[in-house]
Amino acid sequence: MHKKNKKILLSLCFCLQTLTSSYIISKNNIVYIQPGSFGHIFQKHCDNQYKFLRDLKKALKNLGYILKTAPKLNNLKNAASIICFDVPKDQISFLEQYPIEKRIVFLWEPPTTKKYNYKQKYHKYFSKVYTLLDELIDNKKYFKFYCAHSDFNIINETIPFTEKKLITLLTKKKNRIHPLSLTPERKKIIKFFNKIKSDDFHLYGPGWSKKDSKYYKGIAKSRPQCFKKYKFVFCYENAKNLPGYITAHKILFPMIAKSVPIRWSTTNVLGHIPKNCFISYQDFNSYKKLYKYLKNIPEEEYNRYLKNIEAYLNSYQVLLFSSEYFIHTFISSFLPDYNKNIAFTKEQLITLNCVFKSLSEN
Repeated sequence: MHKKNKKILLSLCFCLQTLTSSYIISKNNIVYIQPGSFGHIFQKHCDNQYKFLRDLKKALKNLGYILKTAPKLNNLKNAASIICFDVPKDQISFLEQYPIEKRIVFLWEPPTTKKYNYKQKYHKYFSKVYTLLDELIDNKKYFKFYCAHSDFNIINETIPFTEKKLITLLTKKKNRIHPLSLTPERKKIIKFFNKIKSDDFHLYGPGWSKKDSKYYKGIAKSRPQCFKKYKFVFCYENAKNLPGYITAHKILFPMIAKSVPIRWSTTNVLGHIPKNCFISYQDFNSYKKLYKYLKNIPEEEYNRYLKNIEAYLNSYQVLLFSSEYFIHTFISSFLPDYNKNIAFTKEQLITLNCVFKSLSEN
């Protein structure tokens, strides 16, 4: 090649490289998550509980976006969107340096744990507010999202009815004072079984000790593997009387483990999870009556619950809690016309289309 032509070609390559680099640097292709109480959201967690966040990262990468955590909200570069997991109360003023259409919040925690999440003075800092609470939804400012669960596969092992222990509660020891808190009810459960001195009940979870309950069994490594040994599992939410507030892992892990969940009431799950898949404490209104029912339930009646649960876990309805639907909700919050065929695998698209079918049928 002639030296002059070679020099021109090299010069053109340099210019092209510079232009390309400038495009990449200036392109607003970073999606920031302010993780709140989620902490290190891309690390592996017990029971794959947060696998949906790692799947989200892959879907965004397919679309040409980079997903990053932003514990600090100041001076974020090249932001396509800034999505907060719960209201970042102590950093709220930093948000004003970014266009409001880029600011979105997902309210994961209920008012019993983060009261400020539901104060409208904080919501004005966001273009969209995604919430679990049905009563807030207007599809203008407030939108519905479902707490994602990564696995709906029922465990293979079947423990016979006669070999299962009766009932368990797995929860952290907390002391939450709020009118809607169910922490006091969890303590009442423990107190009741302490009083009757029954080994039919076992307690698991961090913070407890044998001083709290003679039947404390330590920390379970896996919820499903723990729950499969029991006929029933207390799975009260952190807040009561809030339609739509469902933390999926609380009720779905017992189902996957072929155990029957016990809820405080039907209020939170009404219209989302069939009543024939769980037992409501408020149908009894005393732990004495509830215990008598659980202790004496015929095997045939118990198995009906398990069949109802299996039918639900094999239905399109449960897929509202799927990773795919959460990822779709998340991406749509800032990119409503994204290409689903690029974001998702063929298998994921099948799941997502099943969700859409379920929604259209309802």
